[in-house]
Amino acid sequence: MIKFVLPFLQNRIERSPQRCDLDFEDSPFGVVFVEAKTGRFKRVNGVFANLMGRSADQLLGVRWPDLSPLALQKTPVYAEQGPDHSRPSPDTWVQSFLTEPGKSVVAEVSCLTSMKDSQDELLWIYIVKDLADKIDAQTQLRVSEQRHRVVADSARDVIWSMSTLGEITYVSPAVEKLRGVTPAEAMQMPLHETLTPPSAEVSIAYFQQVAKAVQCGKTPDSFQGELEYFRKDGSTFWTECLSFPLMDTHGNLVEIVGVTRDISERKHYEDCLLQARQQAEMANTVKTRFLSQIGLAVQTAVKDFLPHLSATEPGSGGEGELNSKSLQKAQKSAAFLLSMAQDILDFSRLENRELVLVRERFQLSDVLETLNRLWAQDGPVSRPTITIHVASGVSDHYSGDASRLVQALFNLLWVAVQSSDSGSLVLQVVHLERDRDFENLLLTVRSQAVDPNCHVPTSDERQTQATCGVVEQQRSMDWHVALCKQLALLMGGDLQAQPDEDGRTVWGLKLRLQACNAGVHRTPEALARSWPGTRILVVDDHRSIRDIVKHVLEMSQVTVDAAENGWMALQMMESLSYDLVLMDLQMPVMGGMDATRHIRKQARFQNLPIVALSASGDDDELERWKSEGITDHLVKPFDSERLWSVVQRHLSAKKVDSPN
Repeated sequence: MIKFVLPFLQNRIERSPQRCDLDFEDSPFGVVFVEAKTGRFKRVNGVFANLMGRSADQLLGVRWPDLSPLALQKTPVYAEQGPDHSRPSPDTWVQSFLTEPGKSVVAEVSCLTSMKDSQDELLWIYIVKDLADKIDAQTQLRVSEQRHRVVADSARDVIWSMSTLGEITYVSPAVEKLRGVTPAEAMQMPLHETLTPPSAEVSIAYFQQVAKAVQCGKTPDSFQGELEYFRKDGSTFWTECLSFPLMDTHGNLVEIVGVTRDISERKHYEDCLLQARQQAEMANTVKTRFLSQIGLAVQTAVKDFLPHLSATEPGSGGEGELNSKSLQKAQKSAAFLLSMAQDILDFSRLENRELVLVRERFQLSDVLETLNRLWAQDGPVSRPTITIHVASGVSDHYSGDASRLVQALFNLLWVAVQSSDSGSLVLQVVHLERDRDFENLLLTVRSQAVDPNCHVPTSDERQTQATCGVVEQQRSMDWHVALCKQLALLMGGDLQAQPDEDGRTVWGLKLRLQACNAGVHRTPEALARSWPGTRILVVDDHRSIRDIVKHVLEMSQVTVDAAENGWMALQMMESLSYDLVLMDLQMPVMGGMDATRHIRKQARFQNLPIVALSASGDDDELERWKSEGITDHLVKPFDSERLWSVVQRHLSAKKVDSPN
């Protein structure tokens, strides 16, 4: 800036020397009059005095070397260093001045001109400009550049810049971790080795837009998008790229600065979300199809159920064998309705992760026997026969949920039936490996040649099946597969499907079951369903539940009393002694949990088995119920087999514990 004002000031002095005093006092720079021979200050303005930290009077008579001793080694400012008429050279230089002991300022000094004083002494006039602000700005700029360089070099994102000619001028070191190439290698790579072809087309299209905008005198738009880069090993990964055109004060493009961020992990999560969405949509499709089929099946079963009941009513004309057949058909329809309801409940529990497995000892032979009996029961259509083979080395004693295992195997059989047109089925159980207390079993189902004894439906039966839909096959294969797989996962296994040598699909359940010792062998007495002298209290607000339980248990010489709520149960227990209590949890007046708490407060009922009747219950709920006095749990709806299993377990245990 001094270079621009020097000619102006020199012209003012030459034209009007008498006005220089006023001009110098108003000058934004320091002005100094120095004797050419001695180097003493003859006059200084206020700006220079403030810069030196003194008053103008204090500086008069002070020699230039006293304030800047090092300056004389570089530039002569008075006659001792050269002829008094010679002009200091160069015209402008930078030097430091001493202001206080230990302190100094840096200033730019310019020789303005010379003049004679009143005593005809030659004086040099200097302009002194403080460079502290400029130096601070330069220092801050240098620090800022270093800071940004450190940030760019240490950032996980790749920072890059491109010149107006399309050349990469900078790539941050993060590119080596991201792509496996050094910054120097990345700067030399052509576009087709940097980006995949589709992403390269996107990049070229953007740079063409930038060039077009520059030609039209417009500011180019920024870019934000996803680009796929190559790694050094040839693999690819996705990034999010941001680029910003930098313009100068005249609107000219200087360079393009960009930031590239690895989004592989985000892409992975997006793919997982997409897969989850597709699976959810598929599950909804399966559920919709299943519910529509269930609705038709239940509707038809009810239509088939009611006429058979009507045939057994007095005056209906049904006698003897006809009544017996009608009752059997009604019982089959009712069992089918119960299985439909159970499937719907299980479907809902699996979706909500509320299905709880019971942990109790069981024998694998009993599970297979129950499965064979259920499969052999007459249904709306005949089922192919099954042959069960248990390989040597397979234990018979395990701990787990036997009823759910039967359910999983039952669905596995239907999957095999629906995926094959062959006749009989073979269920094979083999031992895979043992992991501490757990054994891995593989239960496979394969189809054999068509059984000549297998019943072939007549045309009338086919027509009935097509119109009514009361057949297990109506439950879609997707449904059986889904239910079977979820049950297998709950039991620490999975569902498998592999083709055999004939091209037929072999379905299998890989399970992880906890092995246990044989324990106490069952005896005919333990299995006998006869408990004379036993009294059981069933507490439920639904009369149908009370009647069913009472009917089933009274056939075994068990005395059954019924109560509608917990309050009535407490009143009855004041005068009667019971061996077992079946307690519903949700009842009016007093619920099952409140009644259980009152019962456990009495010492004589501390060992009384109390079985909760509930439609649900996860592990946390079961633990909470047991902590408040519940002994066991029976899930609604239940059949007579499950009811007897619970009753026998607790009555047998009580008989063993009895001193008599």
